[in-house]
Amino acid sequence: EECEMNKFDDMMETLSRNADLSQLVVVDGDYSVFERAWCVAELHCGHTMGLKQNVCLWENRALDIHTDDLRVYTKLAMITVVACQASRAADKEDILKRIPDTQEFDAQLQEIIFGNRGLLARQIEGFGVLEAAARTAFRVGRMRSTILGAVGGV
Repeated sequence: EECEMNKFDDMMETLSRNADLSQLVVVDGDYSVFERAWCVAELHCGHTMGLKQNVCLWENRALDIHTDDLRVYTKLAMITVVACQASRAADKEDILKRIPDTQEFDAQLQEIIFGNRGLLARQIEGFGVLEAAARTAFRVGRMRSTILGAVGGV
């Protein structure tokens, strides 16, 4: 059955050859685009291939430094490709098969989102603080899952 997965590599390769093209990431109000396996795979691939990446936010109030609601920050800081969704289970399986180290992929995804030149770097004031907080939260989450895995494996 022909699906998007069959064309993914060819499409990304073609896009990366044209310096005039850029990848536009349209982010919905819930930032759920970062929970879709296809979307994060495409973000990662585009970043790896050196595509210019731009972001268009539905709203950025959730990223305001003075917000009391940290759900978006938490969601983005704890994102993992393993928990991402896909319309077809086979697509998610194919995407995960292409990733040799999901923890490394997740760390790179954090850089793509929160890094100095990341997608959200230009969107909010005080971003250095957010980047440090996101990295800390991500590492705590990884450490927690490693510890729980070790305890559960005993």
